[in-house]
Amino acid sequence: MSTRNKILLGALVLTVASIVFQYLLPTPLLIDPPHVSVAAEPVFYIGAEGAGLGHGHEGDFIINNSMIMAVIVVVFLIIFSWLTTRNLQLIPRGLQNFMEMVVDGLYNTFGAVDRRYIARFWPMVGTIFFYVLLSNWLALLPGVLSIGYYEGHNGEARIVPNLLAWTSSEVASDVAAAPAAAEEGKPLLIPFLRSPSADLNNTFMLALVAVSFVQFWGIRELGGTYFTKFLPLGEFKRGVAAGLLGLFVGLVELISEIARIISFAFRLFGNIFAGEVILLVMAFLLPVLQLPFMGLELFIGFIQAFVFAILTMVFASLATQAHGDHGHEGTHGAYAEEVPGDLGGATRANPAH
Repeated sequence: MSTRNKILLGALVLTVASIVFQYLLPTPLLIDPPHVSVAAEPVFYIGAEGAGLGHGHEGDFIINNSMIMAVIVVVFLIIFSWLTTRNLQLIPRGLQNFMEMVVDGLYNTFGAVDRRYIARFWPMVGTIFFYVLLSNWLALLPGVLSIGYYEGHNGEARIVPNLLAWTSSEVASDVAAAPAAAEEGKPLLIPFLRSPSADLNNTFMLALVAVSFVQFWGIRELGGTYFTKFLPLGEFKRGVAAGLLGLFVGLVELISEIARIISFAFRLFGNIFAGEVILLVMAFLLPVLQLPFMGLELFIGFIQAFVFAILTMVFASLATQAHGDHGHEGTHGAYAEEVPGDLGGATRANPAH
């Protein structure tokens, strides 16, 4: 049998198995229709009356599932970094060797955007890349979006030891009035974990950090002249028409800076949230055929992390150029010192370009 026929036969077997698993098994074993929520769901609350599961009360501090996942990502990055660097060797082996290869490749890839400033931009750009990448990839682990608590009558929360216990009359009666599941009379599963990238609050925060980073370097390198691209009053020296045109261009520049925040936030949120929805729907329709979609989400997760980081690098590089300077002359022309090259410890002089 040819490889092509084997692949087609395997896909057919998985499809039939998914149909049997979803539609022909006894009711208690069927997968519940997916619950899709655009906003991150609350998991814990801490207030004057104590702490617990659920939405809590007005004025309570709410901890949602994307916040918990964000903390897990940060802790993972810290521990992983410590394990990688706790015993650095001149001739790297094992984990250190692998991470040096990864970081060196990324460093030089981002450095192709601006060799002069890569050493200064890399700490922020690299942190954004790895944080977004881990936020996207760890969300694909089993248990994310599938393990949580059931929200019952009037928002009451309870953890059901048996995930199939919603078929019992006790649980069904408790959740019959839940607004989002009233039609089916089934409980609403609120997951404990959800990708931070699928929470618009998180992506908006990352966008603010990235754009603030860009503005910081623009002001640091150009000083007060950085703001002339938004308010080019000097254009009036060339005439009223040129001055008015300059003000219009400055307004466009200002709007574009604000638009970057929206673009950063919604691009990442939209792609990752759409991926979550696809995985949830496929788990309901064809549960055995999720692997191809998991592979697709791994690829999309990497691409989105790379795009977010490389755009931050590009915008920061552009911000360090004087208004109207599309090369590195002007401010950068006199900057002829050696700057870090590859991460192997060597340096190379970068001529003005």
